Amino acid sequence: MKQKQIEYKKIKLLGEGSFGKAFLVQRTIDNQNCVIKQINISHMTDQEKQNAYKEARILSQLSHQNIITYHESYKTKNGSLCIVMDYAECGDISQKIKEVKNNKQNISENQILDYITQICCGLNYIHQKNIIHRDIKAQNIFLTKNQMIKIADFGISKVLSNSDEKAKTIIGSPYYLAPELIENRPYTTKVDIWGLGILIYELCALKPPFESENMHALVMKIIRGNYNPIPNQYSQELKKLLAEILNVDPLKRPTAQQILEKDNIKNIDQFSNFDQNQINKEQNNINQCKNKEQIKNKNINDNDNTNNNNNKNNNNNNNNNNQQQQQYQQYQYQQFTLKKSW
Repeated sequence: MKQKQIEYKKIKLLGEGSFGKAFLVQRTIDNQNCVIKQINISHMTDQEKQNAYKEARILSQLSHQNIITYHESYKTKNGSLCIVMDYAECGDISQKIKEVKNNKQNISENQILDYITQICCGLNYIHQKNIIHRDIKAQNIFLTKNQMIKIADFGISKVLSNSDEKAKTIIGSPYYLAPELIENRPYTTKVDIWGLGILIYELCALKPPFESENMHALVMKIIRGNYNPIPNQYSQELKKLLAEILNVDPLKRPTAQQILEKDNIKNIDQFSNFDQNQINKEQNNINQCKNKEQIKNKNINDNDNTNNNNNKNNNNNNNNNNQQQQQYQQYQYQQFTLKKSW
Protein backbone atom coordinates (compact mmCIF):
# COMPACT_ATOMS: atom_id res chain seq x y z
CA MET A 1 0.00 0.00 0.00
CA LYS A 2 1.33 3.42 -0.96
CA GLN A 3 1.85 6.25 1.48
CA LYS A 4 -0.52 9.19 1.60
CA GLN A 5 -0.32 11.29 -1.57
CA ILE A 6 -2.58 14.17 -0.53
CA GLU A 7 -2.42 16.30 2.60
CA TYR A 8 -5.46 16.76 4.84
CA LYS A 9 -6.18 19.23 7.62
CA LYS A 10 -8.17 17.84 10.55
CA ILE A 11 -11.28 19.82 11.41
CA LYS A 12 -12.96 17.74 14.10
CA LEU A 13 -13.59 14.26 15.43
CA LEU A 14 -16.88 12.87 14.10
CA GLY A 15 -16.97 9.68 16.14
CA GLU A 16 -14.93 6.85 17.57
CA GLY A 17 -15.27 3.20 18.50
CA SER A 18 -13.28 0.23 19.67
CA PHE A 19 -11.29 -0.05 16.43
CA GLY A 20 -10.75 3.53 15.39
CA LYS A 21 -11.96 7.06 14.77
CA ALA A 22 -13.61 9.11 12.04
CA PHE A 23 -12.40 12.64 11.37
CA LEU A 24 -13.84 15.47 9.31
CA VAL A 25 -10.88 16.83 7.33
CA GLN A 26 -10.22 19.39 4.64
CA ARG A 27 -8.24 18.38 1.56
CA THR A 28 -5.53 21.01 1.16
CA ILE A 29 -5.34 20.98 -2.66
CA ASP A 30 -8.94 22.13 -3.14
CA ASN A 31 -10.37 22.72 0.36
CA GLN A 32 -12.95 19.97 -0.10
CA ASN A 33 -14.29 18.42 3.09
CA CYS A 34 -13.77 14.68 3.40
CA VAL A 35 -13.97 12.00 6.06
CA ILE A 36 -10.98 9.94 7.13
CA LYS A 37 -11.88 6.65 8.74
CA GLN A 38 -8.79 5.78 10.80
CA ILE A 39 -8.70 2.13 11.80
CA ASN A 40 -6.24 0.86 14.38
CA ILE A 41 -5.26 -2.52 12.93
CA SER A 42 -2.25 -3.16 15.18
CA HIS A 43 -4.23 -5.22 17.69
CA MET A 44 -6.65 -6.85 15.25
CA THR A 45 -6.87 -10.50 14.40
CA ASP A 46 -6.02 -11.50 10.85
CA GLN A 47 -9.74 -11.79 10.02
CA GLU A 48 -10.46 -8.32 11.39
CA LYS A 49 -7.57 -6.85 9.41
CA GLN A 50 -8.91 -8.53 6.29
CA ASN A 51 -12.33 -6.94 6.86
CA ALA A 52 -10.74 -3.51 7.29
CA TYR A 53 -8.75 -3.76 4.07
CA LYS A 54 -11.75 -5.26 2.30
CA GLU A 55 -13.86 -2.15 2.89
CA ALA A 56 -11.26 -0.05 1.09
CA ARG A 57 -10.93 -2.58 -1.74
CA ILE A 58 -14.66 -2.75 -2.32
CA LEU A 59 -15.19 1.00 -2.16
CA SER A 60 -12.32 1.59 -4.58
CA GLN A 61 -14.11 -0.50 -7.21
CA LEU A 62 -17.56 1.06 -6.86
CA SER A 63 -18.80 4.11 -8.76
CA HIS A 64 -22.41 5.10 -8.13
CA GLN A 65 -24.16 8.26 -6.98
CA ASN A 66 -25.77 6.43 -4.05
CA ILE A 67 -22.56 4.79 -2.79
CA ILE A 68 -20.20 6.83 -0.61
CA THR A 69 -17.33 8.03 -2.77
CA TYR A 70 -13.86 6.61 -2.10
CA HIS A 71 -10.79 8.84 -2.55
CA GLU A 72 -7.74 6.94 -1.33
CA SER A 73 -6.38 4.60 1.33
CA TYR A 74 -3.03 4.69 3.11
CA LYS A 75 -1.23 3.54 6.25
CA THR A 76 0.10 5.90 8.87
CA LYS A 77 3.51 5.56 10.49
CA ASN A 78 1.92 3.98 13.56
CA GLY A 79 0.26 1.33 11.38
CA SER A 80 -3.30 2.65 11.24
CA LEU A 81 -5.29 2.13 8.06
CA CYS A 82 -6.90 5.33 6.79
CA ILE A 83 -9.76 5.32 4.29
CA VAL A 84 -10.61 8.71 2.79
CA MET A 85 -14.14 9.18 1.50
CA ASP A 86 -16.73 11.85 0.84
CA TYR A 87 -18.38 13.74 3.69
CA ALA A 88 -22.17 13.49 3.99
CA GLU A 89 -23.08 16.75 5.69
CA CYS A 90 -26.43 15.66 7.16
CA GLY A 91 -25.19 12.57 8.95
CA ASP A 92 -26.93 9.20 8.83
CA ILE A 93 -30.60 8.24 8.64
CA SER A 94 -30.68 7.24 12.32
CA GLN A 95 -29.89 10.84 13.23
CA LYS A 96 -32.74 12.08 11.05
CA ILE A 97 -35.17 9.60 12.62
CA LYS A 98 -34.11 10.69 16.09
CA GLU A 99 -34.50 14.37 15.20
CA VAL A 100 -37.96 13.87 13.72
CA LYS A 101 -39.05 11.82 16.73
CA ASN A 102 -37.74 14.38 19.23
CA ASN A 103 -39.66 17.10 17.41
CA LYS A 104 -42.80 14.93 17.45
CA GLN A 105 -43.04 15.09 13.70
CA ASN A 106 -43.15 12.47 10.95
CA ILE A 107 -41.47 11.81 7.63
CA SER A 108 -43.66 12.31 4.57
CA GLU A 109 -44.45 9.35 2.35
CA ASN A 110 -42.92 11.08 -0.67
CA GLN A 111 -39.68 11.54 1.25
CA ILE A 112 -39.67 7.89 2.31
CA LEU A 113 -40.34 6.74 -1.26
CA ASP A 114 -37.49 8.94 -2.44
CA TYR A 115 -35.14 7.32 0.08
CA ILE A 116 -36.35 3.85 -0.95
CA THR A 117 -35.69 4.69 -4.60
CA GLN A 118 -32.17 5.92 -3.96
CA ILE A 119 -31.24 3.04 -1.64
CA CYS A 120 -32.58 0.51 -4.14
CA CYS A 121 -30.57 2.16 -6.91
CA GLY A 122 -27.43 1.69 -4.82
CA LEU A 123 -28.36 -1.86 -3.80
CA ASN A 124 -29.22 -2.86 -7.35
CA TYR A 125 -25.80 -1.61 -8.43
CA ILE A 126 -23.84 -3.66 -5.87
CA HIS A 127 -26.09 -6.71 -6.23
CA GLN A 128 -25.42 -6.76 -9.95
CA LYS A 129 -21.74 -7.01 -8.97
CA ASN A 130 -22.60 -9.98 -6.71
CA ILE A 131 -21.86 -7.97 -3.56
CA ILE A 132 -23.99 -8.41 -0.43
CA HIS A 133 -23.65 -5.45 1.91
CA ARG A 134 -24.84 -7.50 4.93
CA ASP A 135 -25.28 -4.52 7.24
CA ILE A 136 -27.97 -2.29 5.73
CA LYS A 137 -29.26 -0.20 8.61
CA ALA A 138 -30.04 3.42 9.44
CA GLN A 139 -26.53 4.05 10.79
CA ASN A 140 -24.95 3.06 7.48
CA ILE A 141 -27.16 5.16 5.19
CA PHE A 142 -25.94 8.75 4.97
CA LEU A 143 -27.45 11.96 3.60
CA THR A 144 -25.85 14.92 1.84
CA LYS A 145 -27.19 18.44 2.29
CA ASN A 146 -29.23 17.88 -0.89
CA GLN A 147 -30.85 14.74 0.52
CA MET A 148 -28.84 12.40 -1.69
CA ILE A 149 -28.52 8.94 -0.17
CA LYS A 150 -25.03 7.48 0.31
CA ILE A 151 -24.66 3.83 1.33
CA ALA A 152 -21.52 3.33 3.42
CA ASP A 153 -19.64 0.88 5.66
CA PHE A 154 -18.71 -2.06 3.45
CA GLY A 155 -16.46 -3.60 6.13
CA ILE A 156 -18.46 -6.82 6.45
CA SER A 157 -19.69 -7.07 2.87
CA LYS A 158 -19.52 -10.38 1.06
CA VAL A 159 -18.52 -10.78 -2.59
CA LEU A 160 -19.99 -13.85 -4.27
CA SER A 161 -18.29 -15.58 -7.16
CA ASN A 162 -21.57 -15.54 -9.08
CA SER A 163 -25.19 -14.51 -8.66
CA ASP A 164 -26.31 -18.07 -7.79
CA GLU A 165 -23.87 -18.53 -4.92
CA LYS A 166 -25.13 -18.27 -1.35
CA ALA A 167 -23.23 -17.01 1.69
CA LYS A 168 -23.17 -18.77 5.05
CA THR A 169 -21.44 -16.57 7.63
CA ILE A 170 -23.76 -15.04 10.24
CA ILE A 171 -22.98 -11.38 10.58
CA GLY A 172 -24.79 -8.06 10.94
CA SER A 173 -26.72 -6.02 13.50
CA PRO A 174 -29.27 -7.90 15.68
CA TYR A 175 -32.26 -5.64 15.01
CA TYR A 176 -31.72 -5.96 11.26
CA LEU A 177 -30.93 -9.68 10.99
CA ALA A 178 -33.02 -11.53 8.43
CA PRO A 179 -34.78 -14.76 9.50
CA GLU A 180 -32.55 -16.90 7.27
CA LEU A 181 -29.49 -15.52 9.04
CA ILE A 182 -30.89 -16.31 12.46
CA GLU A 183 -31.75 -19.84 11.38
CA ASN A 184 -28.25 -20.33 9.98
CA ARG A 185 -29.49 -20.94 6.43
CA PRO A 186 -27.51 -19.95 3.33
CA TYR A 187 -28.51 -16.48 2.17
CA THR A 188 -28.33 -14.15 -0.80
CA THR A 189 -28.71 -10.45 -1.56
CA LYS A 190 -32.23 -10.74 -0.12
CA VAL A 191 -30.77 -10.12 3.37
CA ASP A 192 -30.06 -6.56 2.20
CA ILE A 193 -33.70 -6.25 1.11
CA TRP A 194 -34.79 -7.35 4.59
CA GLY A 195 -32.52 -4.69 6.10
CA LEU A 196 -34.15 -2.15 3.79
CA GLY A 197 -37.55 -3.25 5.08
CA ILE A 198 -36.50 -2.68 8.69
CA LEU A 199 -35.25 0.76 7.69
CA ILE A 200 -38.51 1.62 5.88
CA TYR A 201 -40.48 0.64 8.98
CA GLU A 202 -38.25 2.87 11.14
CA LEU A 203 -38.77 5.79 8.77
CA CYS A 204 -42.55 5.35 9.09
CA ALA A 205 -42.97 4.39 12.75
CA LEU A 206 -39.77 6.04 14.10
CA LYS A 207 -38.91 2.79 15.87
CA PRO A 208 -37.82 -0.75 14.85
CA PRO A 209 -40.53 -3.27 13.91
CA PHE A 210 -39.07 -5.93 16.22
CA GLU A 211 -38.18 -4.97 19.78
CA SER A 212 -37.68 -6.94 22.97
CA GLU A 213 -35.87 -6.78 26.29
CA ASN A 214 -33.92 -9.96 25.60
CA MET A 215 -32.34 -11.58 22.58
CA HIS A 216 -34.38 -14.80 22.69
CA ALA A 217 -37.69 -12.94 22.41
CA LEU A 218 -36.28 -10.62 19.71
CA VAL A 219 -35.12 -13.59 17.65
CA MET A 220 -38.51 -15.29 17.86
CA LYS A 221 -40.30 -12.11 16.77
CA ILE A 222 -38.04 -11.79 13.75
CA ILE A 223 -38.48 -15.45 12.75
CA ARG A 224 -42.28 -15.14 12.94
CA GLY A 225 -42.21 -11.81 11.09
CA ASN A 226 -45.03 -10.33 13.13
CA TYR A 227 -44.92 -6.57 13.55
CA ASN A 228 -47.40 -3.81 14.33
CA PRO A 229 -48.72 -1.91 11.29
CA ILE A 230 -47.16 1.41 10.36
CA PRO A 231 -49.21 4.58 11.07
CA ASN A 232 -52.43 5.04 9.12
CA GLN A 233 -51.17 8.21 7.45
CA TYR A 234 -49.18 6.04 5.03
CA SER A 235 -50.83 4.57 1.95
CA GLN A 236 -51.95 1.00 1.40
CA GLU A 237 -49.43 0.80 -1.45
CA LEU A 238 -46.56 1.52 0.93
CA LYS A 239 -47.91 -0.94 3.51
CA LYS A 240 -48.18 -3.62 0.81
CA LEU A 241 -44.63 -2.95 -0.36
CA LEU A 242 -43.33 -3.18 3.21
CA ALA A 243 -45.14 -6.50 3.72
CA GLU A 244 -43.51 -7.89 0.57
CA ILE A 245 -40.06 -6.73 1.65
CA LEU A 246 -40.43 -8.07 5.21
CA ASN A 247 -41.58 -11.50 4.05
CA VAL A 248 -39.84 -14.14 6.16
CA ASP A 249 -39.40 -16.23 3.01
CA PRO A 250 -36.48 -14.68 1.09
CA LEU A 251 -37.72 -16.21 -2.16
CA LYS A 252 -40.87 -14.11 -1.88
CA ARG A 253 -39.03 -10.86 -1.21
CA PRO A 254 -38.59 -8.60 -4.24
CA THR A 255 -35.16 -7.73 -5.56
CA ALA A 256 -33.95 -4.13 -5.57
CA GLN A 257 -34.70 -3.97 -9.30
CA GLN A 258 -38.25 -5.25 -8.76
CA ILE A 259 -38.84 -2.63 -6.07
CA LEU A 260 -37.72 0.09 -8.49
CA GLU A 261 -40.31 -1.18 -10.96
CA LYS A 262 -43.21 -0.74 -8.51
CA ASP A 263 -45.72 1.89 -9.63
CA ASN A 264 -45.46 4.04 -6.49
CA ILE A 265 -41.67 4.01 -6.84
CA LYS A 266 -41.56 4.69 -10.57
CA ASN A 267 -43.70 7.78 -10.06
CA ILE A 268 -41.14 9.30 -7.68
CA ASP A 269 -38.71 11.81 -9.14
CA GLN A 270 -35.54 10.52 -7.52
CA PHE A 271 -33.62 13.74 -7.95
CA SER A 272 -36.40 16.22 -7.24
CA ASN A 273 -34.67 17.51 -4.12
CA PHE A 274 -31.56 18.86 -5.84
CA ASP A 275 -30.57 20.36 -9.15
CA GLN A 276 -28.91 18.75 -12.16
CA ASN A 277 -25.67 20.64 -11.58
CA GLN A 278 -25.32 18.93 -8.20
CA ILE A 279 -25.95 15.54 -9.79
CA ASN A 280 -23.27 16.21 -12.41
CA LYS A 281 -20.86 17.37 -9.71
CA GLU A 282 -21.46 14.20 -7.69
CA GLN A 283 -20.85 11.96 -10.71
CA ASN A 284 -17.76 13.88 -11.85
CA ASN A 285 -16.31 13.62 -8.37
CA ILE A 286 -16.86 9.86 -8.41
CA ASN A 287 -15.19 9.49 -11.81
CA GLN A 288 -12.17 11.59 -10.83
CA CYS A 289 -11.48 9.73 -7.61
CA LYS A 290 -11.37 6.36 -9.39
CA ASN A 291 -7.90 7.35 -10.63
CA LYS A 292 -6.59 7.62 -7.08
CA GLU A 293 -6.90 4.02 -6.01
CA GLN A 294 -4.10 3.19 -3.60
CA ILE A 295 -4.72 -0.45 -2.79
CA LYS A 296 -3.25 -2.90 -5.28
CA ASN A 297 -4.89 -6.11 -4.19
CA LYS A 298 -7.92 -6.58 -6.43
CA ASN A 299 -8.88 -10.04 -5.25
CA ILE A 300 -11.76 -9.46 -2.89
CA ASN A 301 -12.22 -12.54 -0.77
CA ASP A 302 -13.95 -13.58 2.37
CA ASN A 303 -13.01 -16.84 4.06
CA ASP A 304 -16.06 -16.61 6.32
CA ASN A 305 -14.06 -17.54 9.44
CA THR A 306 -15.51 -14.43 11.07
CA ASN A 307 -15.31 -14.40 14.86
CA ASN A 308 -17.26 -12.61 17.55
CA ASN A 309 -15.13 -9.47 17.27
CA ASN A 310 -16.73 -8.65 13.91
CA ASN A 311 -19.79 -7.29 15.66
CA LYS A 312 -17.54 -4.65 17.25
CA ASN A 313 -17.50 -2.92 13.87
CA ASN A 314 -21.04 -1.67 14.57
CA ASN A 315 -19.66 1.34 16.45
CA ASN A 316 -22.80 3.43 16.09
CA ASN A 317 -24.97 1.04 18.12
CA ASN A 318 -26.01 2.14 21.60
CA ASN A 319 -25.10 0.24 24.77
CA ASN A 320 -28.36 -1.70 24.75
CA ASN A 321 -27.76 -2.91 21.21
CA ASN A 322 -24.20 -3.95 22.11
CA GLN A 323 -25.57 -6.05 24.98
CA GLN A 324 -28.07 -7.67 22.62
CA GLN A 325 -25.25 -8.51 20.21
CA GLN A 326 -23.52 -10.43 22.99
CA GLN A 327 -26.75 -12.15 23.94
CA TYR A 328 -27.34 -13.01 20.31
CA GLN A 329 -23.96 -14.71 19.98
CA GLN A 330 -24.69 -16.82 23.05
CA TYR A 331 -28.20 -17.60 21.84
CA GLN A 332 -26.92 -18.87 18.50
CA TYR A 333 -24.77 -21.52 20.13
CA GLN A 334 -27.38 -22.55 22.66
CA GLN A 335 -30.49 -22.66 20.46
CA PHE A 336 -29.33 -23.35 16.95
CA THR A 337 -26.01 -25.23 17.54
CA LEU A 338 -24.34 -23.12 14.93
CA LYS A 339 -20.96 -23.82 13.42
CA LYS A 340 -17.98 -21.83 14.70
CA SER A 341 -17.96 -19.37 11.85
CA TRP A 342 -17.53 -16.10 13.71
